[in-house]
Amino acid sequence: MRHNFAYPRGQQSVLAAMALVAGLIGLSPAHASPGAHGPNGEHLDAPGAAVNASGLARLPDGSVNVPKIAQRRMAIRTVLAPESEAAATVEMPGRVVLDPNASGRVQAVYGGRVEPGPKGLPVAGQAVKRGEVLAYVRYQAEPYALGTQQAQLAELRAQRQLADQRVQRLEGLEGTVPRKEIEAARTEATSLAERERSIGGSLVAREVLIAPVSGVIARADLAVGQVVEPRDVLFEVVDPARMLVEATTADPSAPARVAGASLLGVSEVTLRLLGASRSMRDGVLPITFVLGASKPGAALPLAIGQPVTVVAQLKERIKGVVLPAQAVVRNPSNEPIVWIKSGAERFIPQPVQFRPLDANTVVITQGLSADNRVVVQGAPLIAQIR
Repeated sequence: MRHNFAYPRGQQSVLAAMALVAGLIGLSPAHASPGAHGPNGEHLDAPGAAVNASGLARLPDGSVNVPKIAQRRMAIRTVLAPESEAAATVEMPGRVVLDPNASGRVQAVYGGRVEPGPKGLPVAGQAVKRGEVLAYVRYQAEPYALGTQQAQLAELRAQRQLADQRVQRLEGLEGTVPRKEIEAARTEATSLAERERSIGGSLVAREVLIAPVSGVIARADLAVGQVVEPRDVLFEVVDPARMLVEATTADPSAPARVAGASLLGVSEVTLRLLGASRSMRDGVLPITFVLGASKPGAALPLAIGQPVTVVAQLKERIKGVVLPAQAVVRNPSNEPIVWIKSGAERFIPQPVQFRPLDANTVVITQGLSADNRVVVQGAPLIAQIR
């Protein structure tokens, strides 16, 4: 038997709505119509970017989507970029050199064989004091010269012995022999003894190598028994707290326009202009700066001969946006860019032109406006999102 049940009008409308929702769930995802735009101006009809589980994604237009929780985890910080004036700068290549008043070189005057000092041979990095014996160089004469010296020494020894015997004989005849003959014999014996001592000492002589200044051994290329030539540089001693930087420029007027200087990428040191040469060397003009530590008593994190880049602040002023150096990164084309925050979770790469101000600051001369919010912390992390 067939029964027909009728639902009330209110229940029928609820069932119809549930059926509609079930039908929508079974359908494929809806697509935006051609030309549709999102709230941030992006094309919704463009192919969607692959978003990983954390929500980080690089969109088709090159911008990056970074959820708020990821921004806090990456410690991203942004600031409005107001335009201001800053000192114009110029970069000059340079290198760390010795301070001639706080360093010294140890050279051998004569060639010979190296012998260790009282504390052994010093090594690079070892601290020494002025006047400390570093090593010895024993002179090695040629066989012919050595034979001549030994023969002369033997002859002098024989003459000195005869002179001593004559003095003893004359002293035994004192009173019968004039006193002046006895004194002449004594003088001759003394002279022969001094000559014998001098030649005998030259056969075993060795040169003492002494530290010219107090500091640290910067160079030591010696081994026990090594034979060195005259004027060979055996040791270099430097004071690690007193070093210079020699920069070069092709502009002869640059030294007169320098107001200050710093080392690119080295914020632990300061530079003070010492002077500039008045003659060109290989087409460039050398400029000397004195290195100093930012904190009193701190060691300089540099080494002799290390290449550096000097950022010289000029007396001229330029307009631009001053930002931390870490805000500027490189895109895949190796162009300098900064990241601009255009939405709550969207960051856009902006190509810029910049000039370094010091070790930690740059000035953006082109590419930014005053209303841009620029990422000043975490920009390298955003650039790595793919």
